[in-house]
Amino acid sequence: NGSDGPELPASMDAEKAVLGSIMVSNTAYDDVAQHLKPEHFYLERHRIVYQAMQGLQRAGRHIDILTLAEELRDREQLSDVGGHPFLAELASAMPSSIYASHYARIIENKAARRRIIQGANTLAGLAYSNPDNTDTAVLIQETMKAFQDITSDDAGKAILWWDDAWTQWL
Repeated sequence: NGSDGPELPASMDAEKAVLGSIMVSNTAYDDVAQHLKPEHFYLERHRIVYQAMQGLQRAGRHIDILTLAEELRDREQLSDVGGHPFLAELASAMPSSIYASHYARIIENKAARRRIIQGANTLAGLAYSNPDNTDTAVLIQETMKAFQDITSDDAGKAILWWDDAWTQWL
């Protein structure tokens, strides 16, 4: 990862399996779409492929290696993801499309862990910056807000209820 710290949580196998599952069975898209957003994917090229799949789905088009390659070419992103060889690799990477929703939950869990780590790093930066002039109550309030942001999905539904946990801890 280019840094001295540990690698961020991710499962390349689960990401490839989900994308491959969708290419082989379009019902897999319906199974995973409720769980996954492009930003849940760790690798940029996986995000790009999933966004192209979303575009095909919205247009009511079948998703397979040919339509996906065409969509990526139209978006001028086919070479960005590794071209036809990478799409072929994805199509062969899935153990079974019936487990696509399980793989999607793995990806979602890893993405949540990355958000927690990134949020904790931001909070550590807040705590270290201007330590003598920052009101501790403000830092605690910022911390609570950051954890609420981390633990809420994009629809605003809380995944975890941090208010109660923070209140008890404080």
